[in-house]
Amino acid sequence: MRKKYFHLMLLHIFLFSQMTFGDEKHLPQLVETDRSNYEVMDWRWRTSAENRLHLYLKIKFDEVEFLQSSGKVISQYNYMPHSGIVSSKKQNFIAFLKNYNLPNQPSEQRKMSYLICNYKGDEQYSIPLALHYDDPIPAIIIADDGRSILFEGSAGSATVFNLHGEVVREFDLFENDVAALEKPIDGAVCTDAGRFVITAQKRPMTFDENKSEYVSGEPWLFCFSIIGNEHWRQPLELASTSRVAISPTGKYIVASFYSPSNQNAATFRTAIFDENGDRVMDIPYSFRMLEFSKDEKSIFFINRKQLIYINLIDKNYKKIKITNHKEGIIITGLMVDEITNSPIVLTAKSIFQNKRFEFVEPVLLQFYHKLEKKWEISLPAEKFIEPSIQINHKEIGIGFISNYKIYEEQSEK
Repeated sequence: MRKKYFHLMLLHIFLFSQMTFGDEKHLPQLVETDRSNYEVMDWRWRTSAENRLHLYLKIKFDEVEFLQSSGKVISQYNYMPHSGIVSSKKQNFIAFLKNYNLPNQPSEQRKMSYLICNYKGDEQYSIPLALHYDDPIPAIIIADDGRSILFEGSAGSATVFNLHGEVVREFDLFENDVAALEKPIDGAVCTDAGRFVITAQKRPMTFDENKSEYVSGEPWLFCFSIIGNEHWRQPLELASTSRVAISPTGKYIVASFYSPSNQNAATFRTAIFDENGDRVMDIPYSFRMLEFSKDEKSIFFINRKQLIYINLIDKNYKKIKITNHKEGIIITGLMVDEITNSPIVLTAKSIFQNKRFEFVEPVLLQFYHKLEKKWEISLPAEKFIEPSIQINHKEIGIGFISNYKIYEEQSEK
C-alpha cells in the first residue's frame, strides 16, 4: 500500500511540476532548457541575428561569464559580491564593480573601479573609485552606446563619461549641498533622445518631534542632455524621492515620491512629465518596476502587489491585484512584449534560507494589453535569487539557480 501511494505521489509531482493555465491557443510551450553545473545568481539575455533569444551573461556569486549564442564561454571577470550588475536597456553594455583592496591595506581606504564591458565581454573602459571606508559607493547608469553617468546621493553630484571613459562633465545638483548626509538618488538614461534624468533631494527627510510630522527633504527631478547640459528641473512636492524612469525616445519621464506618516497611511505619488518638463498626469501609487510600450502610448508598472496600466492618450489608468503579501508572494519581474504591448509578470514566494533570501514557487503570467489574463505557468520546483526574465515576442526566457528555460508562444489560428 505504501509503495503504491509513493508511486502515485511521484506521478503527481511529475504532472504538476510545470502547471499551466490559460487559453490553449496561446499557451507557451517549452522549447529549450539547460542545466548549470554551478549556482547562478542571475542570467542576462539578448536577441540573436536570427531573432532568437539567447543567454549572453551568467552571473555567479563573485564572477561573470560572457557567452556566445551557442553557450560557449568567451570571457570571465571577477566582481565584488553583492554589488549588483548594471546593464543598458538593450543589453549592449554592462557595468560591475571590481575590488582592488589588498590584505594589508589600511581599513579606512577602499580602492575599486567600475568596469564597463560590451556584450561580448570586451572591456571598454574603467572608472576608478578611491573611497574612504564610510563613503557610499556611487551608483551608475549606462546608455546603449556605452556612455555612462556616475551619481552619488550624499554629495548630490553627477559625473558624465564618454565612450572612452573620459570625464565629459562633473556637476553638483544643488548649491551649498551638505555632502556628509545620506540622501536617496536614482537615475535613468535614454540613448535615443540623448538625455538622462535624475531624482535627488537637497537634504534627508527628517522627523520633527515637536510637530509630530515628517519634514521634506525637498526632492527634485532633473533632466539633462547626454553630455550633462541641464534641460530643466521640477520640484516633487512630497517628503522624499523614490524612483525615476524615462521612455525610449525621451518623450515621457516618470518619477515616484512619497511622504510617510506616523498616524495615517503614507502618501505615494507617481508624476508623469513630458520632454519639456510639463506635468502630464499623476497616479496615487509609487512604482518599483516600470516598462513603456514600444509606441509610448502606455505605461505598465508594479507597485507593492498590483499591476497598473496607464493610458497616456486618454490620461486614465487601470489596476489589478496580482499577489497577496500575507502569503509571502511578491512580484519580482515585469516585461512588455514590443509587438503586442502585452505585459508579462513574474511572481514568487520570498523565503530566507541558506543565509540569504531566495525566491521559490515562481509563476509566470501574461496579460492582454488592458490587463485581462492571457495565460499562467506555475513552476513550483524552481527557485531563483535574482529575477531573470526576457521576452522576444514569441519567446520568453527565464533563468533559475540551476537552469534556464525558453518558452515559445503558439501561433493563433
